[in-house]
Amino acid sequence: MRWGLNLRGDLAKLGGDTLEERMDTLIAERQALSASLSDLGTVGNASLYRSGLGMPFGRGLLHARPVYAINALLYGGSCRRGLGRLYMIDCELKDLLDEIRRRL
Repeated sequence: MRWGLNLRGDLAKLGGDTLEERMDTLIAERQALSASLSDLGTVGNASLYRSGLGMPFGRGLLHARPVYAINALLYGGSCRRGLGRLYMIDCELKDLLDEIRRRL
């Protein structure tokens, strides 16, 4: 399980099919984005991110989209593209997995 305060009540309201659909969409987007990052000039930052050294505290103590967006801006410079978007997708995937585990 995770440490932190869960502020993702929106996931608890979703049905199982919707969670699965959102998970598939995010995984596909993550794979495409991860493959494109090697083409960008962010190779150093991308390798730090992949090794876990770039974001040592992960999602942090507050699990909420606005907090993730702030962290993405601080780390990747944007929450809509590049490493910042990759961070947002990873946090969202972790939140979805936590919700699925909670339901089991």
